[in-house]
Order: sequence, then C-alpha cells, then structure tokens
Amino acid sequence: MKDKVLFHLTASGFYTAFCLASVSVSTQIIVSQKEPEIHYSAFLFFISFLYYNVHKIIWFGHQRMGDKSNLKYRWPAQNPALLLLCLVVAFAGSISLLNLCINSFPKLIAITVAFTVALCYNAPLNMMPLRSVKGIKAFAIALVIIITGMIIPSMDDFLFINNNYTSYALYLGAQLIFIASLCIAGDIRDIREDRDDKIKTFPVITGQHFSKIISSLLLICHATVMFLLWQIEALQLNQYELFLVIDLIGIMLISRLKETDHYYYFIMMIDGLILLQAIGLLLIERI
Repeated sequence: MKDKVLFHLTASGFYTAFCLASVSVSTQIIVSQKEPEIHYSAFLFFISFLYYNVHKIIWFGHQRMGDKSNLKYRWPAQNPALLLLCLVVAFAGSISLLNLCINSFPKLIAITVAFTVALCYNAPLNMMPLRSVKGIKAFAIALVIIITGMIIPSMDDFLFINNNYTSYALYLGAQLIFIASLCIAGDIRDIREDRDDKIKTFPVITGQHFSKIISSLLLICHATVMFLLWQIEALQLNQYELFLVIDLIGIMLISRLKETDHYYYFIMMIDGLILLQAIGLLLIERI
C-alpha cells in the first residue's frame, strides 16, 4: 500500500508540483513580507501539475512508450484514466486561477516569458535545439520556476528591503542557483534517458562525480549569497541559518546520490529540499 501511494504521488508529478508551489510561499514571506496568499501557491501547483502530465503524454509517444523500467513512463501506461483526470483537474485549476494571479500587464509578460522558455525547451530537437545546449536543462527549469513562483507573486507587494532592487536581484539569483543545483542532482537519475534523447545535462556531459561537485558548489554559492543578504540586513539571522542548514543537508544528500537509487528517493529528497525552505520560513514566522 505504501509503495502504491508513493508511486502515484511521485510518478504523477503531484508531489513535485506541491513542492514547487511552496516556492511562492517562501517568496511572499521574504520578498513581500506578508502572510502568504494561497491562490498563488495553488496556481503554481496546478500549472506545474499540468506541465508534468502534458510532458508525460508527449514522451509517452516517444521511443520509451510502455517502458516498465522507468516509473514516470510506467505510470501513464498503467493509469491512463488517472492521467486524464489529473490533466482535467490541473487544467481546470490553472484556468480558474489565471485571472486572479495574472491580473496585470507585467504579470502577463512574465508568464509569457516562462511559457516561451518551457515551450522552446520541450520542442523537438530538429525544430528548436535548446535542449541540446550543454547544461541548459537545469537553468531553463529553474528560470521558469523563478518567474512563476517568485517574480509574479512579488509584483503586487514588493517590500523587500524598502524596494532595494539589488537585494531583490541577489535573492532571485540565489534561489535560481539553488533550484538549478537540485535539477543537476536530479538529472543523475535520468542520465541514460537523457543520453539517449541527446539532452546534454551536466551528468551526461561530465559524469555523476563531477555533477555532484558542480551541484554542491552551486549550493555553496547559494549559502554565500544568503550570507551577504544577511550582512546587509536583507534577511533575519534565523532565516539565513535556515537556508544554510538546508544547503548543508543538500550537499550531504547529493554526495550520496547514485544513478541506481530508487525513483522515490530522488523525488522525495531533492524536491523536498524546496518544500523544506517554505516549511522552515513559515515556522520562523509563527514562532
């Protein structure tokens, strides 16, 4: 029963979408300095959930159709009705919250940029070879998450250090590095798949060992920028300590990753670090 639940939560993209939705919670606490508004998190959850399941349909018709060795492709093969339900729910949720969250021209521009990056990345290689650019995958995914989960929610109430745009840019850059580092670590799981698809991720280019080093160095960079933000009083000490602890946990987890680790382990641990940021910041606000 436990394995079945984990199978549906991870392979369907539900857990990943939930973790990504927490990005807007962290943003509203740090940048907007207010109680997080649930509609932004819900919107990010639904569009992420929709993206992951549309992506499964696109690649389900690829050479991996019915591949029983890969859980994320086995799931749509074994649960077509559930896949359809997820698509309907995710699409309906996204549409219902679209006007509430994308309610200004700057937000429309931002969501258009995010959609364009996602579209270009997922286009076939013979049409737009963005995925063949070395190392672009992690940063393309991170950029889309930063736009939808951080920039758009902070447009309404930008109170970050009295509208200090330098601090704001540093925080956005640090979080982009953080998410990219986790994407690089997560790509270790997909190294064979990405190699077959000619997607030049860091693990494909440099191998597992150097990918772990690159991912860990990015986390160190993230901790360094957060230290600078604390020094200029853009972060509270307990907030900086939280980011530092999560970075250290991430480095320890990444050092132990292997391509043969279970799919559940990769998803729960790597994506869970994003969720841990939001949970920690919420607890700090409540204490």
